[in-house]
Amino acid sequence: MKPFVVPSIFLLVVVIWSTTPLAIQLSNQDFGFALAVSARMTLGASLVWLILLLRGQSLFSSASDWRVYAIASIGVFPNMPLVYWGAQFIPSGLLSLVFSSVPFFMGMFGKFILGERLGQNRIIGLMVAFCGLSVVFWDQLQLNDEAGKGIGAVILSTLLFSISSVWIKKIGAEISPLQQACGSMLFALPGLWLCWWLLGASWPSSVGIVPASAGMYLVIMGSVIGFSAYYFLLRHLQASTTALISMLSPILAMGLGVAVAEESFSTHYFVGTGLVLLGLSVYSGIGKAILK
Repeated sequence: MKPFVVPSIFLLVVVIWSTTPLAIQLSNQDFGFALAVSARMTLGASLVWLILLLRGQSLFSSASDWRVYAIASIGVFPNMPLVYWGAQFIPSGLLSLVFSSVPFFMGMFGKFILGERLGQNRIIGLMVAFCGLSVVFWDQLQLNDEAGKGIGAVILSTLLFSISSVWIKKIGAEISPLQQACGSMLFALPGLWLCWWLLGASWPSSVGIVPASAGMYLVIMGSVIGFSAYYFLLRHLQASTTALISMLSPILAMGLGVAVAEESFSTHYFVGTGLVLLGLSVYSGIGKAILK
C-alpha cells in the first residue's frame, strides 16, 4: 500500500464527518428523521451490495461474519436514529462538537475491552474537555429549552458508536471495508424500518430539491464512501487515532453551519469549544508531540 493512502482516506473521512451534521438537518426538513435515516441506509446498503456483486465478492466470507456485522450495526441502529432525532433540536456545529467526545468513550471502552491503559495525560485531557462541554451545554440550554433533548440523544449515540468501534477492533476480523459497510447497514435495516413504523410510518407529500439533494449526499458520501472509509481506517490505525477524526470535524462543521445555515454561536460556545479541543489534544498527545 502506498504511504499516502491512509492519510488521504483519513482526511476524506474528516471532510465527510464535517458535512454530514448539516446534511442530516437539511434532509430532515421534508422526510422526517425516521424516514430520512431508514431510506438513507436502505439505499446505501443497496449500492454497496451492488458494488460487491460487480466485484465478484460475496457478503459472507466465513460463517462468523454475521457476528461482525451484528456488532457493526450498533453504530447504525440505534445510533443513527438518535443522531437524526437529536439534530432537530441543536445546531449542526453543536452536533459535531458533542460527537467529538468519541475519543474519550473509545478510550474508556478500550481500557475494558482491549486492555488499553489510560495514562495521566488522558485523564487530564478528559477533565479539560468535560469542562468545555459543560460550558457549551449550559450556554445552549440557556438559549434553547429543547437543546437538552438533542444533546442527550447525541451523547447516547456517541456511546453506542464507541462501543461498536472498539468491539470491532477487538475482533480484528479480516473483512473488507465494503463488506463491513454493507453488512452493518443490512443488519440495521429491520430496526430502522420498525422504528419508522412505530413512529407513524409517515411519507412526505412533497420533497424539495434541498432535502432530496442532502439525502442523496448522505447516501453516497455518508454511507457508501464514509462507512467504507471508516472501516478501512479501523483496520489500519489504532482505535484512538481513528477517533481523532471527531476532533477535527467540529471546526469545519461550525464554519459550514455559519456559512450555509446562518447558525450563530455565542462567546461561551467558542470558549467551550476551545476547551474541548484543548482537552482532546492533551488526551491524544498531540500537544506533547508538537512541543517535541
